[in-house]
Amino acid sequence: MTEKKADGVIVKRIDFISEYIRNMVADIRKNDVAANSVELCVIAFGSEVRCEQEFNTIDEINNEILLKASGVTSMGAAVGAAWSYVKI
Repeated sequence: MTEKKADGVIVKRIDFISEYIRNMVADIRKNDVAANSVELCVIAFGSEVRCEQEFNTIDEINNEILLKASGVTSMGAAVGAAWSYVKI
């Protein structure tokens, strides 16, 4: 059921994203090639941009990343912060 309040809808979407991240990590762990070559970093944004998970190999990733909906940080600021974490 869809919430009529905007914040109720955001919470449901955030829960979906958290579940997607957990499922993605689980799927990568099942594949030996992917598990040995993927590094993951999770950048979240709400009232501020923050790193929820530093770059780590998949075996070191916290599988209980819980994102929370808050604030109004622009996606552009979040992408800029994410870009600063990328190692070239």
